[in-house]
Amino acid sequence: SGLKMNSLEIPSGVTEIKDYAFYNCNTLASISIPNSVTKIGVGAFWGCSALADFTFPASVNSVGDNAFYNCTSLSNLTFASGANPLTIGYQPSSSDDRGPFYQSPLQSIKLDRQIAMTENYTTYCDQWDEGIFSNSSYNADGDWVTDLVLGPNVKTILKYMFAGTRVQQLHIPETVE
Repeated sequence: SGLKMNSLEIPSGVTEIKDYAFYNCNTLASISIPNSVTKIGVGAFWGCSALADFTFPASVNSVGDNAFYNCTSLSNLTFASGANPLTIGYQPSSSDDRGPFYQSPLQSIKLDRQIAMTENYTTYCDQWDEGIFSNSSYNADGDWVTDLVLGPNVKTILKYMFAGTRVQQLHIPETVE
């Protein structure tokens, strides 16, 4: 039987969460990321089905493709305020292209950072269900909704960025161009 953990605190000084580091770690319910982390790798939390909340520190500037794919309990995302853009990956080159939070029933998104597109996102994102926060395919009959708060550091809303989300509350700051 494998190691089962439900809580994890990444030590200060760690700068990268490696590719597939916590792949299918389905008992991981909470994780604390220090301000030293600048990169979250490809598929890093793919299939972490117990993870409900995640906060991206301002230090994180890169999130790899599929990083939070199939996190079926992930409902709350917080992106700490930051002046530097955050590049978020995509699920590229498959017959079932989906956004990086696909199968994550997001109910709250607090975003106060500019989001940048990866080359894969620019090239392959051409449908509503492929946007960064698109999640409507998770449960088409579900009654969850998304509260979306954009902070003053958000300047641009990317194509399909929030497509398919069931937004109940929305705040768009004057800084959005």
